[in-house]
Amino acid sequence: MKPKILVLGGSGFVGKEVVRTLCKGGHAVRATYENSQREEVIGLLDAEWVEVDLGNSESIRSALQGCVAVIHAAGYEPESAAVSVSDARRRGVGELRRVLDECLAQKVVRIVYVSSISTMNNGEPDRVYDEADFYTPGQFSGAYYEAKYSMEAELYRYFDKGLEIVVALPSLVLGPGCIDSPASEILREILHEPAVTGTAKDDGATQQRLNVVDVRDVAGALVAAMERGRAGRRYALGGINTDVQRVRELIVQALEDDDRSVDEFLTDTHPTHLITELAEKLAGSRARQIVGKLAKYAPESLTDSLGDLQGLRRGRDLQSGEVQWYGVHVNSQRARGELGHRPRLLAQIVASSVDVRGVEKSRE
Repeated sequence: MKPKILVLGGSGFVGKEVVRTLCKGGHAVRATYENSQREEVIGLLDAEWVEVDLGNSESIRSALQGCVAVIHAAGYEPESAAVSVSDARRRGVGELRRVLDECLAQKVVRIVYVSSISTMNNGEPDRVYDEADFYTPGQFSGAYYEAKYSMEAELYRYFDKGLEIVVALPSLVLGPGCIDSPASEILREILHEPAVTGTAKDDGATQQRLNVVDVRDVAGALVAAMERGRAGRRYALGGINTDVQRVRELIVQALEDDDRSVDEFLTDTHPTHLITELAEKLAGSRARQIVGKLAKYAPESLTDSLGDLQGLRRGRDLQSGEVQWYGVHVNSQRARGELGHRPRLLAQIVASSVDVRGVEKSRE
């Protein structure tokens, strides 16, 4: 058995696939879960599942014991558009520091940190981004960019202290299990409305750029980064450079091939779709208050979704001209050359993303 690896955020969309990849590769794995996902992940594969509080150093210390490396897929994201930049920075950097301090204390060999292509985006939509590009602080007004940038900057301080840190920058991650993850909101957004800020002229309109990558390819690249990535390096884990219109066409085609309609897909992929539609129709300053009241009477499994509605999940900013979370094209040549990153075809990614019944089969 290979040395034990800790996967922070192991119960998440990307984290579960990382756990699966590590186990298949013969690694001993300890993975962390959120309390709401305990029943879903306990017993999954051969991993040891533990709960961890990133706000508590002792909890992190316990999770790290006996592990030689960490794949950190639990980086903080502002849960609400109402979160201030200062609060987002404070929490994100604070949680990360506690992890890195404990890694130093326990002489962990390597940390692979899952960041975001947002830290490459400098607001120029008509170009292709790579690892040499950096977000400029203060460029956008939202807390998401500022928190992600500040957390990545903190990583380099600890690299100077001797930690072997590798930074991964995934683009829009889709693939098997996507419909049970926050990424499903982006699929819904793509189907609901045309997103038109970017390039690629189409009948006088402009189609927003996207780069789409499969979760299985991201997981493989993260494990490769742990095994042979160069310390101090950033790796853009992109897939196919495309646009919103093309992704929409492929979603519709995949559903037609499976004898499903778009309406059926939108209903099946989100248990709170009726509340979502209601929330979208609410206008005025009382909208968030009403959704908050609804959350008090919802089943526990829906509480997180309602909380996201209060802040409006960042996927809903897909069409924003000011803030484009995923609306860029990406060059992943470094990851291809050094990590063996080989993205799947776009049609394969989209088909597996909307396939409810064939999730496990598509992972083979």
